[in-house]
Amino acid sequence: MATEALGKVRKPSILVVDDAEDVLAVVSDLLRLHDYEVHEASGGEAALTYLAHERFDVIITDLEMPVIGGMDVLAAARQRDPRSAVVMVTAYGTIERAVQAIKEGAFDFVTKPIRSDDLLSVIESALEENRAVEARSAVGGKALRAEPAFIGKSQAVERVMAQVGRVAASDTTVLLLGESGTGKEMLSRIIHARSPRREGPLVVINCAAIPGELLENELFGSERGAFTGASQRKLGKFELAENGSILLDEVGDLNLSLQAKLLRVLEEKEFERLGGTKTLPLNVRVIAASNKDLASEVEAGRFRDDLFYRLNVFPIRLPALRERREDIPDLVRHFISEIAQELGKEVGSVSDGAMAVLEGHPWPGNVRELRNAVERAVILCDDPVLEPPHVVIQGRVRAQPKAGERGQDQSLKDVSQRAAAEAEVELIRRVLDEVRWNRRKAAERLGVSYKTLWNKLKEYNLG
Repeated sequence: MATEALGKVRKPSILVVDDAEDVLAVVSDLLRLHDYEVHEASGGEAALTYLAHERFDVIITDLEMPVIGGMDVLAAARQRDPRSAVVMVTAYGTIERAVQAIKEGAFDFVTKPIRSDDLLSVIESALEENRAVEARSAVGGKALRAEPAFIGKSQAVERVMAQVGRVAASDTTVLLLGESGTGKEMLSRIIHARSPRREGPLVVINCAAIPGELLENELFGSERGAFTGASQRKLGKFELAENGSILLDEVGDLNLSLQAKLLRVLEEKEFERLGGTKTLPLNVRVIAASNKDLASEVEAGRFRDDLFYRLNVFPIRLPALRERREDIPDLVRHFISEIAQELGKEVGSVSDGAMAVLEGHPWPGNVRELRNAVERAVILCDDPVLEPPHVVIQGRVRAQPKAGERGQDQSLKDVSQRAAAEAEVELIRRVLDEVRWNRRKAAERLGVSYKTLWNKLKEYNLG
């Protein structure tokens, strides 16, 4: 990996490998815009030359290239430095080869045409795992698949981690319950990292982010010709999670028809691809998560009671941040260190005044909202210490006017505009939470252009 200058935090280094010059240029430009150190290799031969002399945090390589293909690049990268995360770029017709690449050590794959959000998300996940592995190695630990840290020393966190300690080593189905932003996905990664399946994949699917008519295809896959447009076989998330774990995030958003199909798969431990006739065995540990009260959803007839009982074998409730406020200082210091390193800033601490501001906010968006606020503060800060002016909390439209605003000077139009703004903010927040703050997906679900959503985020200071 590139040498770090004394006193400076280096940028993550990425090698992009593709024999198509236009793809190589587009991907490289995208990554440079996001402040990565990018090197370009116009084919497998050039990639091997790079790998003979340099190390990289992430290697993004096309799978199908003449002479020396992506599998050869993977093998060379694994030999040169097993810490390098290799991401395969594949067309739908070669997904099965990409899955084989993952079994041979690739970190993940993305499909063509490449979506920038998908690629950036995979890269960030790879870098997070690299950082955790390096931190573990620095204190003499074995550099296995890293376990993320769940920050906090409160009794609420200790209770959660005690439950994790009891269930992680088994194959028991776990149901994670809690508000959006409380860390359900991170906890699922900890459970997986402590399980006998730790060397297998953890596949995450957000059931709320994919329309119902497409979700079945994403979960179980499909055969060629299963429906209009199915030109190739597609492997589903369950198949990709073979010998590992699958997180069914926001499982409470599944429609009743899909709930019935999921129940059968969990009970029979087998499934079929859409349009297929072959029954495939299921060897996957299931972790489900929801920000809804599933028991109430059952009573309301929106969630099947038999599926609820199947998932609710070992429930773990994650506390909201307001229920563990004593953890805020540790979380803030952790985020400052993490974000300052990512951004190459020299911010190292937080003043008592700034901490008081952060501790005093109710954080309805929980840990996710807190991290966003700390990230904004670090960006705004050019000094070693965060001060109160750097802390810009996400704006929330007031539900009620201040006392001085009540009276004859408050028109019906003012009240209507305020109510409309409140509704808009809440809807945008909810949709962003459901799609894990993927702005492009949020714009699609809200039925507006990406630019319109971007303007709304700036208008309401939503980050």
